[in-house]
Amino acid sequence: MRPFHHDGPGRLGLLASTRALIAAGRLVAEGLGPREAARAAVDGPLTDDATVTSGLVEMINVYLTDRPA
Repeated sequence: MRPFHHDGPGRLGLLASTRALIAAGRLVAEGLGPREAARAAVDGPLTDDATVTSGLVEMINVYLTDRPA
């Protein structure tokens, strides 16, 4: 996976790769909740910038839940 880079205000230089999303799915299959899996497989590997990480976590929290369906 290529590292994340920021292209300017409000622009993501790199979106989560298919590989990162598959890794998140595998973590869910292993028993992690969807939010925890997405944080581990998507937001952690993409950036070490606190502001970008905060935005990714906020997006994960909006779209995913750890409650059973």
